[in-house]
Amino acid sequence: MTDTSAKRTDTRRRWLSSALLTVLLALGLIVTTLAISTQISVERVFTTGTVKLDLNGGVAVVDMTQQKKEDEYQNESSFAEPGFRIKRDFYLKNIGSAAAYYKLYAGYKDTPENNALANALDVEITYKDTGVLLFSGKLSALDLSSAPVADSSLDAGDTVWFTAVFRFSQDAGNDLQDKMLSFDLYARGTQVRNNTNKIFSN
Repeated sequence: MTDTSAKRTDTRRRWLSSALLTVLLALGLIVTTLAISTQISVERVFTTGTVKLDLNGGVAVVDMTQQKKEDEYQNESSFAEPGFRIKRDFYLKNIGSAAAYYKLYAGYKDTPENNALANALDVEITYKDTGVLLFSGKLSALDLSSAPVADSSLDAGDTVWFTAVFRFSQDAGNDLQDKMLSFDLYARGTQVRNNTNKIFSN
């Protein structure tokens, strides 16, 4: 074998070795990438939880239906008259598997009469244990979009108690006396994990 042939053979071997090394490195990179992706996917499966809230066991915080008028308010000031006051305790429990941010809000049928009553009904919600204020304002302002998000989150299995005070404004006109406002109190939750801005989905 001539020197030229030996050099060609040696060059070919080096090229093949280099190509083989490149292929092996590429395969190693693919395997590593796949392993990382698989690890991330598995991590999400293990850390994803559910957010589910129990508001007062499904029992209305305040029942303002005509049927409950006598029983609910017989020991309190006159119902649906300027200056009346109702005080109720209720709870919120996280029955999901993930810590949650939450907000409380009210809902009622959108009619001129209901809107007038909601603008005349003052609401104050505080934490029962500490007296810290969660919301103070008109019922009309306690809607889903504008209701405040609680400063603290609620861990899975935890329960928090509130005290709600409802007052019919002294400034309400006589035309609102003996009118009935039926509204519901709701709770909306969203996960704490990866949600530093406390975003609530629709």
